[in-house]
Amino acid sequence: MSTQPISILQRLATKGQWIVLTLNGASGETTQKGALLEIDDAGVVLKVESGVIYEPADEIRKFRILKEKPEEGEANDEQPNQIAPPAAAVTLSEELSPKKLPESSEGSSPIPDYAFEQFAGDIVPRFPKPSFFINDLDREDQQELVRWKNTYDYADKIKEISRIRNILPAMARWAKRLDRAAGYLLCGALALKIEDLNTARLLFKNAAQLADPNAMRALAHLYAAEEDWRQATDWFVRSFSSKERDQSADRETLIALGRCIGQLDDRSIPGLATVNENLSSDDAKRTATLLVAFALAPTHGEAARAALSGDIDAARNLASQSVIFKVLPLSAPRTRHILSDGEIPVPASTRTIISRESPLIAKPRTVFPTTGNVTQVSNSTGVAPVRPLPLPKTAPLYAQAKRAEAEGELELAENSLRNQIDKGGQYRLSAIKDLAHLLSRMNRNSEALELLDEHRDSFDDLRPVDNMKIQYFTKMGQYDDAIRIIGSLLKDASRGYDKIKLYRQRAYYHYRQGRFQESLDGLQHVLRMSPSDVTTQNLISKVQQAIDEGHKQVTIEEVDDRELAEWTSGLSLFCEYLLSTCDFSYVDQRSRVRGVYEKRDFSQVENLLDRIRGRRPGEKAKMLLTLAAMCREAPEAAGDRNFVNYLRGALAFLGESSMSEGAHPDTTRCYLAEALNLAVNSDVDIRFSLTHLLATYLTEVPAPGELQSRDGNVYVRTVLQRFQGNPSAWEDFEKDVPYYSVMSRFVGSHLARELRSGNWKLKNFVESKETVQPKHEAEIERLRKERNLLASLLNSHYAGAGSFRNARDQLKALTETTRFETDRARLQTLARMADEAAFYWGESDYIERQNKHGTLMAGLLAFHADISEQPTKLSVEYMMSIADRIKESVNQDFETYVEKTRPALDVRNVLSNDYYIPDKNDVVTIRVEIELQAGSAPVEEIELGTEEAKGLALVRSGTSQNVLRAGQCRELEIQVRPTPEQLRDKAFTLQRIRINCARNEPQFIRLLDEPGGCMEREEW
Repeated sequence: MSTQPISILQRLATKGQWIVLTLNGASGETTQKGALLEIDDAGVVLKVESGVIYEPADEIRKFRILKEKPEEGEANDEQPNQIAPPAAAVTLSEELSPKKLPESSEGSSPIPDYAFEQFAGDIVPRFPKPSFFINDLDREDQQELVRWKNTYDYADKIKEISRIRNILPAMARWAKRLDRAAGYLLCGALALKIEDLNTARLLFKNAAQLADPNAMRALAHLYAAEEDWRQATDWFVRSFSSKERDQSADRETLIALGRCIGQLDDRSIPGLATVNENLSSDDAKRTATLLVAFALAPTHGEAARAALSGDIDAARNLASQSVIFKVLPLSAPRTRHILSDGEIPVPASTRTIISRESPLIAKPRTVFPTTGNVTQVSNSTGVAPVRPLPLPKTAPLYAQAKRAEAEGELELAENSLRNQIDKGGQYRLSAIKDLAHLLSRMNRNSEALELLDEHRDSFDDLRPVDNMKIQYFTKMGQYDDAIRIIGSLLKDASRGYDKIKLYRQRAYYHYRQGRFQESLDGLQHVLRMSPSDVTTQNLISKVQQAIDEGHKQVTIEEVDDRELAEWTSGLSLFCEYLLSTCDFSYVDQRSRVRGVYEKRDFSQVENLLDRIRGRRPGEKAKMLLTLAAMCREAPEAAGDRNFVNYLRGALAFLGESSMSEGAHPDTTRCYLAEALNLAVNSDVDIRFSLTHLLATYLTEVPAPGELQSRDGNVYVRTVLQRFQGNPSAWEDFEKDVPYYSVMSRFVGSHLARELRSGNWKLKNFVESKETVQPKHEAEIERLRKERNLLASLLNSHYAGAGSFRNARDQLKALTETTRFETDRARLQTLARMADEAAFYWGESDYIERQNKHGTLMAGLLAFHADISEQPTKLSVEYMMSIADRIKESVNQDFETYVEKTRPALDVRNVLSNDYYIPDKNDVVTIRVEIELQAGSAPVEEIELGTEEAKGLALVRSGTSQNVLRAGQCRELEIQVRPTPEQLRDKAFTLQRIRINCARNEPQFIRLLDEPGGCMEREEW
């Protein structure tokens, strides 16, 4: 059985590529070249000069794949740019002499060695990102999760992974008690963040045992990184058995699986062929079929050829004894953890339901072992014990403090740190700094400063101490003290980058104080040190504007404290956000664990970048971003590498990648505009970014690679040609040119030069300064007002419906002047969120308030996800933070509301017009009806009793463990024993009915309106 060319072509070619086919026709052998439009087992559809044609598969003898569109008149027999060297064309003839595979006795043609090319190469790790979205949690678990998410977000923002390390032990215990795959997966992803691979593996295994496919694939990548190819292969295969997997990643996972199989001496993987049965996309199915052929090739050559041609049934018949075709029994996931003998359930406290997703009845909780006894946990459930994160064994006080801080017990953490400082030892200096951070966290900045001054002489390196003091002075608004410390640090600073950062920071504090001239002088000094620094030039313009407008000071409403980062780093907040997303996945694992990067790490990533062939902008962007982030983390190891060049390149390729993937044009424009903004002088080549930016305005966006010329470069004239036939697109670009000229002063000059150099029939709207300058200044003013309004909303105090309605009105008004469509839509969404927050605040009905809270939280979560998926400058720099403020305010109010809300109950005597009969033990059973008023908080558990007075004894209280909702009634019984005198009088008085429910203090309710009212006298 021979391998058909169409089968290999399907696996190697992609739509849009130019190919040359050699055909066997009735008149002999002919050639046909064109762009590939469609391909299947029956044939191919090509776009050629004369139109669109179809070539059947049985006439294709061989083919060539070209790197680019051939020039007019290029001969068909010219040597093409091949993807499968050294062969001149992909063919099945013996003249190519491919690497031979085992042949059948019939002497069939060998499989070309390049047929399995995609299964060669390194495996790029793909791990799940921490997801704090877990359904069906009860109130307490949800609150814990929210607190941890806030800690994680802040730690990730300021790059202090120690904060993640501190909360992980408590989260691991929480995940063990919860015993759900999503909880284990979240903790495993966090363990990867801090490079604790052993803990990550155990947590992923727990999730995988609960049939989580993401955990299975994460485990496979961990084992692949350790070169345990058999384990990696096993977990990759098992991940395809779950219907809950991310099917869009199937093909990528199959390629990783193939690369693992390629490392094995024995490629006989049990059940490998059954993977194809669970796939949905055609690309994944073709890759799976190719993978089966790859696994069969060393031992069953004929079956491999059959699989390569797409005939799996024939391959199965030819290799019927191979375990590759064995149908594996489905391994049932283990059941979730149930309390075993010896485990102590925590009594379910009576509490009010606050979440629509919460279960109605409180669940018993297992006591999770503490760090000290984790090794003694019974493993009878089959769950691997979670290894706690390491805390110092030689310093129990310090360990106790870190554990307490992670669990929110700040007072205990403070006492333990003070005791550790008094005791001394190895961790004394760490305890001093941690205590200062803790005090500042509790808004006790003055005490933190006193602590650092008291122990200043204990530190050899005072720079970290001074940086902490600057931070605390800034929080207190004591800018003169911060400036004084910066002055002393400038005297000791030797590196130019450090000096520029300190000068900018000092200029920022002068600006905040209204000392604009001093701020301007400092920034001009920085510009003399770095003449091409565009950010400093923009800051100078900002300060000069404040002077020209006669401002005396900068109010809190006019400036955002987050600007400090932009002033000191010289980067926009969008670039800071982008750098914060770097996962360093291309860097050696040991360096990531240490957090220290060396010269060899730079060389490793650069080599990976150099080896990329073809158009793969997404990968190039990630590698360049990694290099930029490493330059920032390790400037000494970076040497003379240019941080800005790497970052600019990453932004440019992100723009190309987002355009290729069909992202909204505004996202692409954001990336490319930021790349242009980092062009620090006229010598920087901005053609790539400017050309792709212009292309986003075309009615028909060019296909990937169409903007690239034969010499591999990208020229602006290529896209200008398309604008000549698309004048409306050129007018759309004209409207946005003022924004791009503000982002980069070289956009206008470069575009004007291009328009002058050619005979273009396009309006040159960037040539005349008389028309350009007014628009430029108007755009600067628009951006200033836009920034100030959003900054004021960010710094507003949200504590009532009125404040949210004010935010709504301002956001809606801003949509009238905001430039880009995506930003306008998101401002409208944010205004709607503010409006929903106002409605929530004004709601008095508990159920309605709870529902509005849940709807608002879900909306804010979706808002965040949308921005993360397709970011823009305005949404990242301001809108995400405003959404966080709304979320924080509403959550804080809802927690307070829940704690203070008392169920509104009406209590009635069921037999108020009848009589009760005591039993033989003189016990009276009284029936009481309890009604929960409309709009009240639901009650999970009720305990009904009565106050014992005048000798009346309570024999048995009444209980109800079913949820009582607003508007519902329930009858309960209590038993009392009257005194002999009351029995003789045939009457007694119930002073008060006691009801325990929903976290509140016991409620005492009288049965009659009058104080001390008596029940009816009954005859017995």
